[in-house]
Amino acid sequence: MPSVSSSSSFPSPFRLLSSRRPPPRPCSSAAIAGSNRRPNRIRASMSGGTSPVAEFPYLPPSHRELMLDLRSAVEARLGPHLLPSAVPPDVLSFHSPSGASRGALDIRSGGRDSPVDFILESWLHCELPTGALNITTLFAFLDASTDAPHLLMEFIQSSPSSLVLFTDLLPRKDLVLHPDYLDEFYQQTNLDKPRQELAKLPQVQPYCSSSLYIRSVLSPTAIAVCINCGEDGQSVMEDMMRGQLDTICKEIVRIWLHACASSSKQLGETERADLLRRDGLIKNKTIEIDLAANLPRMFSPEVANRVGLQFQPDEQCPSPSSSSSSAFSPRPSMLLFHFLEKTRSPISLLRENSTCAGYYINCGASQEETTGGIQWIPDEGFINAGNVSKIGTPDIVPVLATVRYFPDESARKYCYNIPVARGAKYLIRSTYYYGGFDGGEKPPVFDQIIDGTKWSTVDTAENYAGGLTAYYEIVVAAQGRTLSFCLARNNQTTSSPFISALELVSLEDSMYNGTDFAKYALSTVARHRFGYDGEIVSYPDDPFNRYWEAFTDSNPYVECHSNVTPSEFWNRPPETVFQRALTTSRGKKLAVQWPPVTLPSAAYYVALYFQDNRTPSPFSWRVFDVTVDGREFYKGLNVSAEGVMVYGTQWSLSGKVEIVMTPSSDSPVGPVINAGEILQMVPFGEKTITRDVISMEELARNLKNPPPDWRGDPCLPRQHSWTGVSCSQSGSIRIVGLNLTNFGLSGSLPSSINNLTALSNIWLSGNNLSGPIPEMSSLRNLVSLHLEDNQLSGSIPSSLGGLENLKEIYLQNNKLTGNVPESLKKKAGADIKLGPGNQID
Repeated sequence: MPSVSSSSSFPSPFRLLSSRRPPPRPCSSAAIAGSNRRPNRIRASMSGGTSPVAEFPYLPPSHRELMLDLRSAVEARLGPHLLPSAVPPDVLSFHSPSGASRGALDIRSGGRDSPVDFILESWLHCELPTGALNITTLFAFLDASTDAPHLLMEFIQSSPSSLVLFTDLLPRKDLVLHPDYLDEFYQQTNLDKPRQELAKLPQVQPYCSSSLYIRSVLSPTAIAVCINCGEDGQSVMEDMMRGQLDTICKEIVRIWLHACASSSKQLGETERADLLRRDGLIKNKTIEIDLAANLPRMFSPEVANRVGLQFQPDEQCPSPSSSSSSAFSPRPSMLLFHFLEKTRSPISLLRENSTCAGYYINCGASQEETTGGIQWIPDEGFINAGNVSKIGTPDIVPVLATVRYFPDESARKYCYNIPVARGAKYLIRSTYYYGGFDGGEKPPVFDQIIDGTKWSTVDTAENYAGGLTAYYEIVVAAQGRTLSFCLARNNQTTSSPFISALELVSLEDSMYNGTDFAKYALSTVARHRFGYDGEIVSYPDDPFNRYWEAFTDSNPYVECHSNVTPSEFWNRPPETVFQRALTTSRGKKLAVQWPPVTLPSAAYYVALYFQDNRTPSPFSWRVFDVTVDGREFYKGLNVSAEGVMVYGTQWSLSGKVEIVMTPSSDSPVGPVINAGEILQMVPFGEKTITRDVISMEELARNLKNPPPDWRGDPCLPRQHSWTGVSCSQSGSIRIVGLNLTNFGLSGSLPSSINNLTALSNIWLSGNNLSGPIPEMSSLRNLVSLHLEDNQLSGSIPSSLGGLENLKEIYLQNNKLTGNVPESLKKKAGADIKLGPGNQID
């Protein structure tokens, strides 16, 4: 049998010749539940002073005045019952590295006898190509001493003449099950009157988000409207804001303050515990979805982490029971969801509309193609290196008809950058069909890299010799806003690395649970449906387009006669894999040598799937023990017609592996096994620190012609760092040197270079750089600065003289003007060259 490296290549299900697959057959599938999470409780700290939230610096006057009035109304009524804010200054006011996005956030907790849990106020401002986007939020959250509704007031203004308004008294009970709650807090307060008043205005339309999630979490009491006053309607919007909107919003806040925040209704301990649990779910969702997933996209991972520190789990909150059922839906803030709707790229919108969520990239293609119900898109939006070639094989399927190849031997790696949601899980699959695109007879050998980790070596010679395509597959959790997939030469590479297709498929949170994805990725070794010798099963049978290959041996197989629910499995296996099962007769062991490869000694994730194949009845069950490689995997496994999945992580295996199922003495029938997955655990996660990565990406964007390998992680893997970039050799991975002398670079130096605080050397002489020399006051480790022989203009930063370690300053032959800073004149022991070529005194 063939051996397996850290990641194996597999024959791809893509046929080389165009053909239609037979339609999928219906079948059955199976069950296991997820885990409970402890709800989070927002921590609001204490301090004093005027909050930056109150400035609202980017809003039109009417919008700003309304927000200030709403804040004043809440402060007048609840201020004495609120603790001072202790949100740190760098969270009270924050911004993205580029300055294009800015925000302010303040949180105040209720005092000992206050019904208020916390009040959150924020504003966000983002400069977009289409104009500025301003979002303001007032979110008041009551504690479990009352079941009165929370308050949400949110404005999203995308232009001076249009905005979206979300406002609601968020119900804390199911309104169908508790009609008295609806009467108490909504009908008696006549809260529907503001909605009716808004509906009368000709500029107002109901807001219907394109996001199914937003539509699903809006409560039935919410007011969500879009107000559009036309291209020249700024004055109309101002009048509406000072008139109808001012009156309506203030009335809603007044109702909440008097009927909800002042509610004297007393709750029993059981009701309080239930409310505490439900409120925890809301806050948990707000934190996980709004903050953890979306703030990094708007600002940066560093800023998002800083803001996120203000939200900590409260260990005293009860854990929600997995057995309890409730019609209550968590309703996080709409703010960040709407921001993403306004700022998503065309590529991300395209992928959202795909039937199989993810990116399906046809490398080297010039137009979109649809194959097997999946829409494939060209790769030009994801990479800026390499050449394109067509494959000469007649009638080849479109996804294999082109390749992108990389002849530039000077580049250390060639990277695709793909936007992702931080923390989300993805299945990544790379597909290769050589096709002799370069006139050779044998495909090259090269490495694959994800972010800063070498994943595997690509060697498709055996598959190509057999007339087959090959694929490699891995499951990862995104650690940032983008994920880089790179190819790189190694000492076996004799010709140009290439790629035919690249897939990045979004997985559900529950999938491959039990794995610490902060430390490991899962590289696919085998994924089989047992009892088959036919084609690979993938999409649409598997909604995540995983490839389930056929596996059969000398054991007999049986057909299934019952249906189960795929969504009840953590790993969401397709129904088709339960259509058959390997089995043996009653009282006998079932031994299966699987996977059909020789494993290197390593840790593995193993998932096995079982289902009693008989028609459901009280007698449709079987019990047996499962061992893997001679060790107990699960004892006394009870398999019914509903099915079950058993998985293990960090399972040490090597060589050829045998799975043995031993029936219990009273089991009416023999063991069965339907399918299995085994994935090798690959150490994963080391990265250059985020601040340095963001700063280098900003530098790359400011250069008109950066080196072609300036994508992916700047430092890792170490043998594939960016050209001209030196990195630290121990501790945190930092950038310590830039040496791009005489590289023919043009463009400018961004201010973010001041964030590369570990830099000791900057050598950028002999290029065509223009613009000013940026501020470098934070570069305390800088020893040498060589910017001579460029086209730099403006004055010399005075802060250079204050850098104690800076011993070489070469700025000659530029277009600098002004006076030599006094700090430089007084700098002793430094080699400073400012002329000729500059007009400085």
